[in-house]
Amino acid sequence: LAQPQFELAPMTSQCASTAPTNADERTFLLHPNRIYITKDVWLAIGLSMFLCGGYSARWCFLNPGAGVLKVCLCALACFAMRSIIYGSSFLLSNHYVLPKYIGADPDDIHALCGPGSIPVDTWIAKYGEEKILVRDGLQRKIPHMLYLIFDIVAWTWAMQTWHLKPDAIFVVSVLYRGFIVVCQALTLHYSTVMSERCWYLLSSTVYAASRIRDGQSRWNNLAQVALLTLWGVLVSKVLWFTFIVHLYPASQSALLLQLMWMPVAIGDAMAEIIGSVWGKSRFAVTGVGDKNTKSIEGVVAMFMSVLLTSIGAVFVAKHEGHIAPGTMYNWIMVSFILAILTTIAETYSPRSTDNFSIPISAAVVLHIAGLTFLAQ
Repeated sequence: LAQPQFELAPMTSQCASTAPTNADERTFLLHPNRIYITKDVWLAIGLSMFLCGGYSARWCFLNPGAGVLKVCLCALACFAMRSIIYGSSFLLSNHYVLPKYIGADPDDIHALCGPGSIPVDTWIAKYGEEKILVRDGLQRKIPHMLYLIFDIVAWTWAMQTWHLKPDAIFVVSVLYRGFIVVCQALTLHYSTVMSERCWYLLSSTVYAASRIRDGQSRWNNLAQVALLTLWGVLVSKVLWFTFIVHLYPASQSALLLQLMWMPVAIGDAMAEIIGSVWGKSRFAVTGVGDKNTKSIEGVVAMFMSVLLTSIGAVFVAKHEGHIAPGTMYNWIMVSFILAILTTIAETYSPRSTDNFSIPISAAVVLHIAGLTFLAQ
């Protein structure tokens, strides 16, 4: 996939005329480097919404009644939990992490939370790279891990309690993921005409915490992550309920979905958390951001966390009677291969694209396993 481009441009006189009269808000709005979304991104978003909306409308037409209500409730719960987690992270960052841990002054906090550029090298020299690395890793990936774990639990609960089928879980995901992408795009697009308070409210609930080290590209990174996560959901879950589910017993559908998305939820998060806090052996990577590096320690953390959580999910499925005891060795082998391939995908994918590449690589492993040593 070609990486969508975001551009920086000065505010037009028309936008400036709509700015609030408050001096602080006017300063905020008239920042010389403002982000707006280019036509190719709107085209990608439009195509995504066409596919998501078209399939969702078709599914709702074919499954009227209680099924539609359950899907909407599950999507709403996932969106609400994500907003609560990210909103809480924003408050924690502004009132404790940035002023107390980093030692950032109010002007720098204001600049980081705003939609303009920030002087990354100046801040690294001023506050220290180690503190910034730790803050970026923890503030970005702990909420990422929490809300994706909630998503996985919600999907599993809906399948096992409400007996939603795989295609219904796909609709749940694309509904709320698509809504997030649209909200993010509109927030950036209209950042030139909204008040500071409105910007803070919207950006803190629909966007993850921006990394200081991403600098001028930090909102670009967040927007691209959301768009490619949506495409990761689209492609991986279509593969899941079209090519993978029928290769396994119906009782294992939830386990397959867990194995596809736990590497994103836990593995990707642990890679950055461990790499940011304890990483010493760093290497440069490509991606959207002013400073793009990863660490060997983060790579090892990715592999170990995916391996352990995958084996854990397999043992839980066995305890619940979804896996025959005689196939445990094969499932552990699948977990090992899954950990290797998703770690490679996370390591070599350009930053902000691994939420797409990781679940796709996991889907490939599960499809091949279903055709070979886990075949019914």
